[in-house]
Amino acid sequence: MSTLTRVLAFLSVLPALTACGMKEPEPAGAEAATQVQSFVSAERQNKSADRTDKSADRTNKSADRKHAQPAPEKSPAGQARLMELPETAEGEAIVSHTGYTLSFNTTTLCPNWVAWELTASETRGHLERSRDFFPDDHIPARQRVTTNDYTGSGYTRGHMCPAADMEWGAQALHDCFLMSNMCPQSADLNRYGWEKLEKACRRWARKEGKVLIVCGPIYYKERKARTIGRQHKVRVPDAFFKCVCSTRKGHEKAIGFIYANNDSYQTMAKSIRTVDDIERLTGYNFFVNLPDPLEERIERRARLDDWP
Repeated sequence: MSTLTRVLAFLSVLPALTACGMKEPEPAGAEAATQVQSFVSAERQNKSADRTDKSADRTNKSADRKHAQPAPEKSPAGQARLMELPETAEGEAIVSHTGYTLSFNTTTLCPNWVAWELTASETRGHLERSRDFFPDDHIPARQRVTTNDYTGSGYTRGHMCPAADMEWGAQALHDCFLMSNMCPQSADLNRYGWEKLEKACRRWARKEGKVLIVCGPIYYKERKARTIGRQHKVRVPDAFFKCVCSTRKGHEKAIGFIYANNDSYQTMAKSIRTVDDIERLTGYNFFVNLPDPLEERIERRARLDDWP
């Protein structure tokens, strides 16, 4: 029985006790009243505390909902396992930017690979690019390449993730011009063969709905290392690879390409490789988030006819 119940019961029998000649005990009555007042005061405090807690809960839930609102642009990669990411090794320097993810090599000062998903709607972006290049603050200062490292080198700042793929968002376009997304690239390759492949990827994204893309530099062990740079020694790639995958239901496919990093004329048809071929050459494992049977099937085939 609660304190309040006992007090109320006691008070209810006071008239009967008085009628029987018993005097109402003054101290007890005063104590009872004090108990009732204390109890009521405590109850009011508890209810007030409950209202405060509920108000705090509503505030927290409102804050959670606000935090959960989708960003206006594609969120930086790396916060979840994205379909385009290759298998990564422990300790690998993975850097996430708006629209793409890269693995940075602290020896070559170039990305090992850059990966992104390109959707049909993203190919229709028309934001104007600034043409400015920026050091990447995610990279340690002693390895942070600047545009000055390319000045007078004879090589262009070759985008791995191309700017035209990122014109759907201002932050994505800005991040695309970070120097961690660049490799020393032959001028003719940059403006002809490589650019033609980039345009083909955008065409395929529109046709397939979306494509997964991974690209990066290749360094042949038997060749002497070449470097550029005024403040940093940036290694010049011998070649570049690009792997493209479509997961459109019933039409899943993949294809790879390798382009030599020189000014020679190179066509897509002569540059085709299977994804398996590129994996053996680079040591990377691409499209690992696909079901194994599907990954094995599409990575051993590469036909340009499959990609009109």
